[in-house]
Amino acid sequence: MQIDRKGTIAEQSLQLKMIEVKNKWGWVVTVCTFIVIIPVTGIPSSFGVIFVKLQEEYEITDFETGWIGSVAFGIIFIASPISTGLFKRYGHRKVAVAGVVLCSTGMLASSFVTIPSLLFLTYSVLYGVGTNFIDNSSLNLIGLYFPRKNSARATCFATLGWSVGSLAFNPLVEVLCAHIGWRHTFRVFCGVLCVVGIPCVLTYSPVPSERLGRECSIERSNKVQEPQTFRRYVISFQKAIQAPGMWFWIFGNVLACLSLLFPFVNMIKFMTTIGISELRGAFALTVMGIADLLGRITTSLVGDRLPFHVIYLYCLSYVVMALSIFSLLLITSFSGMVIFVSGTRTASSQTFGIVSLVCY
Repeated sequence: MQIDRKGTIAEQSLQLKMIEVKNKWGWVVTVCTFIVIIPVTGIPSSFGVIFVKLQEEYEITDFETGWIGSVAFGIIFIASPISTGLFKRYGHRKVAVAGVVLCSTGMLASSFVTIPSLLFLTYSVLYGVGTNFIDNSSLNLIGLYFPRKNSARATCFATLGWSVGSLAFNPLVEVLCAHIGWRHTFRVFCGVLCVVGIPCVLTYSPVPSERLGRECSIERSNKVQEPQTFRRYVISFQKAIQAPGMWFWIFGNVLACLSLLFPFVNMIKFMTTIGISELRGAFALTVMGIADLLGRITTSLVGDRLPFHVIYLYCLSYVVMALSIFSLLLITSFSGMVIFVSGTRTASSQTFGIVSLVCY
């Protein structure tokens, strides 16, 4: 009995130590995710500025230019099944490092493009996939570090990088493009992504319970868990998509993402058609970044203390976004556009902040 008691105390001590290490390093991963997401998502968020610069150099229609940015945003979201299978097989750190390499390569290759259609490969595909690899693996790892307590707080803080990136990069891209051109701007961003991204994603260590849990489980039982492989993930994914609810979820998110693309890709161009200058358009995008930032901060403070399930806040945010997009039919002034970007970004920031809580 004495030996069993000592063994139980030792096991409890090990578990407490694992929890302590997990929580501390989880916040390191959260802060590093916040830092790396700033440039990674700030670049596509400022495509509204690049939109105008591309049309100044190439004879390209609004439709074609808009699709370059739209496809990039679409890939950021739809590539999640690929990145999920990869980090389940190879780990979050390796997938995130691959994402940084893809984003940097996409920026550098885009700066040398002479045919606009090639931007669909270098910018839309390479950069879009790279961003998904970083974003999806980062948020999933944070979810493992904070499965319950501080889950909303950690996730929302990490995704603040979207807000700060949008807030900082829109005026930054405008200034850099005016002084050194969009090609050199892309080369500068290539270097920034490498210098900032690689050190941050190298902190993406596995959760301690994943490394040490096997030792405890061997002592507690003789069951051996089957290793997670990419083939097993593909099989489980095939089973998941057979559920009707999954298709409703996918369809709803596709429609929501379509509404989110407009402010990033076509906002400045749209405002010029109703008599608003590019400078004031860039200011409207800055207001959008501020609204997004405030929305995420609010969600991080109250997300873990809501008196109801977060799914209701998720649905309410989508309703507000839908009404905001519909209001564009009536907006003809700069003040109206400021109200539009404030409303739609506050709502969308809440959906991004709590999506991990809804899914897991």
